[in-house]
Amino acid sequence: MDANTVNPMKLSLVLKDIYTNSDEEEDFLIDPENPFLQVEAFSLSHTAIFDICLEGEQEPVGHIHLDIIRRMHLDPSCADEFWSILDEHSDELMQFATAVFTDTGVLKKEVYAPTSARGGGRTNAWSAGDARRLKDQPILYMEELFVKEPWRNKGIGTWAIKNIFKADPVRTEQCDYLMAWPTVLSQYEPQDLTSRSHPFKPTPEEERAFHVKRERIVSYYQKIGFRRLGTSQFFMLAKDTGHPSRHLRPEDDLPFVETK
Repeated sequence: MDANTVNPMKLSLVLKDIYTNSDEEEDFLIDPENPFLQVEAFSLSHTAIFDICLEGEQEPVGHIHLDIIRRMHLDPSCADEFWSILDEHSDELMQFATAVFTDTGVLKKEVYAPTSARGGGRTNAWSAGDARRLKDQPILYMEELFVKEPWRNKGIGTWAIKNIFKADPVRTEQCDYLMAWPTVLSQYEPQDLTSRSHPFKPTPEEERAFHVKRERIVSYYQKIGFRRLGTSQFFMLAKDTGHPSRHLRPEDDLPFVETK
């Protein structure tokens, strides 16, 4: 084991909180005796927050925020309101939904259709088969993967990603894919005096630093198996280590193409 790597046997994912993204009263939606297994079936989506815990440490060393979206539970009368429903939850989920899915919650064809020519010889990691499987199971979207500064570069984030599929309620949902937007989590970044003086206009140096850090984060996600969804800024990881995407080199993945 690398001297800088934490012993994975001492790590655990602990469900800290779970809540439904609904206007209904929480007590009506969740059984307090078994909250992570008893979210009502009619709830379109809920958010699960996991602490990443290390044996011997009093405080968690990181956390994961997941959105579990049950597209197949959409009422037929609002089947084409997938985008607007997620927009009510957060702007990020709205961006994710419109970039990757149709307004009925089906994976867009341009996300999985063969587009190697558009990528300059690169290869799309996904197929129509992936789209069909996603249609019949919950969508798993990771809003945050955060590891505290002293514990970074020790394999903790990679361990957490590999084990999130085994953690309830993810395990009980039987999700085959994990989606994410690899980017800088600005809320956890130190804010210098320049940023506070000009909160809406970063300096050129700040913009360059942000870009470099974002590219480093994208490379990290690709290293652990995430591949781009079409040419969007969103990525997906297949749970199956034998999936073709797991054998696609990061440099052969499709590039990001900004939409106008």
